[in-house]
Amino acid sequence: MRREWRVVVACTPAIIIQGLDITMINLALPSIGEGLSAELADLQWVVAAFALAMVSLLPTSAAIGDLYGRRRALLLGYGIMAAGALLAWSAASIPVLVIGRIAQGIGLALGAPNSFAIVALSFPQEERGRALGLWTAISAVAFTLSPIVAGWLVESFGFNAVFVPLLLFAVIGGAGSSVWLPADPPTHRGRLDLGGMAVATGALAMLSYGLIEGGRDGFGRPLIVGSLLLGLACAGWFTRHELQVEHPMLDLRLIGRPPFGQVVLASFALHTASGALVFFLTIYLQALLGYSAWDTAYVMLAYSVMALIGSPAAGYLTDRRGFWLPVAVAAPTIGLSALLMSLAGLVSPALGYLVVAMALAGAVHGGFFVGAGAAASTRVPEDRTSTAGASLSVSRHLGSGFGIAVFGALATMVTRAAIRPAIADHPDAEALVSSMSFGAPPEGIEAAVAAAHTEASLTAFGVVMVVIGVCSLVVGALVARLLLTKGGWRKARR
Repeated sequence: MRREWRVVVACTPAIIIQGLDITMINLALPSIGEGLSAELADLQWVVAAFALAMVSLLPTSAAIGDLYGRRRALLLGYGIMAAGALLAWSAASIPVLVIGRIAQGIGLALGAPNSFAIVALSFPQEERGRALGLWTAISAVAFTLSPIVAGWLVESFGFNAVFVPLLLFAVIGGAGSSVWLPADPPTHRGRLDLGGMAVATGALAMLSYGLIEGGRDGFGRPLIVGSLLLGLACAGWFTRHELQVEHPMLDLRLIGRPPFGQVVLASFALHTASGALVFFLTIYLQALLGYSAWDTAYVMLAYSVMALIGSPAAGYLTDRRGFWLPVAVAAPTIGLSALLMSLAGLVSPALGYLVVAMALAGAVHGGFFVGAGAAASTRVPEDRTSTAGASLSVSRHLGSGFGIAVFGALATMVTRAAIRPAIADHPDAEALVSSMSFGAPPEGIEAAVAAAHTEASLTAFGVVMVVIGVCSLVVGALVARLLLTKGGWRKARR
């Protein structure tokens, strides 16, 4: 095997892990809730902790590779990914699982961008496209197969088993990188924006805590209010800092340039909706309707397969019409999918109906990646392409975490509001209501109360889907208007 292709083999596990992780973990969430007696807020942390770690480190991960060597950064990323997956696999409580998810997010944030750079720079210009094409195709295949793999693992071995493939690929990648990747010297001198990184992490953590725990315990508690206010203050300080510092962690000036700024806004809106959509769908199917992980896997497979099909179709369209159309239609179409899913309880069979809705969402999601990538690579200065790509990745993970936190709080509030009149005559009604959240009913409660809780959660699912749908349609229309006015459409076509 040629040295260059050994490099591809060594770097590929990072992108495979990225393709596997989100779908597999989301599909396993109901089993995690059952196995660890977790509430909705606990499951939100399982997803949000990974996203927070990714968002906090991702903008500076490429700079870490430039300053200390990409091979070192990739090896460190594989090591942290493996440690996080091992900890998550062995977790017997939610706090341990969340710590493992944080480690996985940090490791992947270090590994994914540096593996891309190593592959790109290991091939001559005339062979680079073929190598990157293979590298990307492997990621697409991993994403497509991930629902089936996750469904089989959860059904056969339990939720902990979904972390085993992530652990194995991290170990394989680390071994291959240590043997096949040559040492590379640092390519830049400078220093990391550690202040920006620390404040960004603090802002995200406090806002997430306020939104998730506020949904669990109410937003009137001083600790929740203080966390939200302090998080907003840190976010404001971070914005000011990044606009003034010479080497910012995240170049906000680039995000403010049209039409790329509109693309970042569209990415945030799309992933806010789609992240919440996938999160609630798995809980809805398994915890509320009683479907198996296998059944849920088939619904998710429709999403991933259509994303794979939508990508080349959007590439063809982008080459001929510009990137604006795949970007502009993404959020409204996800909104339409959410509105269709809100009617799932009224349609029989619900499972086939949901497959159609998720297939529609997957098709436009795959197309959006192509359009957004074209914007990042062609509508910003060449020396800022990496920063543009990092901005899109941050918007993707930040939107997903934000959507799960906000709509999770809404789901719990609607569930409690819907169940309160149904159990008003129960002697412990208020205590029961305050202990409930969207999803499977708490263990040990009476059968009648459990049935009322399930009915309330089904109502909350419909309400949340309607809110996601309406918000996505409104924001999507705003993004489309911005792209089609003020020169955005002309810039997108050129």
